[in-house]
Order: sequence, then C-alpha cells, then structure tokens
Amino acid sequence: MSFPEEKLWDEINDGWSRMSFRQLKLWEAIKRTPDEWTLKGYGPCVTGVPVTP
Repeated sequence: MSFPEEKLWDEINDGWSRMSFRQLKLWEAIKRTPDEWTLKGYGPCVTGVPVTP
C-alpha cells in the first residue's frame, strides 16, 4: 500500500515548521526528496531514505 504523496508532504511541512534553527540547518544539509521504492518481500514503501540490505 502506497502512502499518498500529498499526505507525506503535509507531514514533512508540519515537521519543518516546528524545527529550531539548528534543526533547520541540519535538515537543509541532509534532506532528500521522497521517492517510492520496493523492499523485497514487503511490497512498495515510500521514504526519503532508501534502505540497502
């Protein structure tokens, strides 16, 4: 089951609005655009960080 992209962006934006200045600086350095990937044996998942076994 895929997570709706609109809901994902709402979650990201909500978290972003609560970040401190230090957290925002870190987020800017490490953020990734969410993309959909498939984890073998578990089906499709949506995340900003792919997991490599």
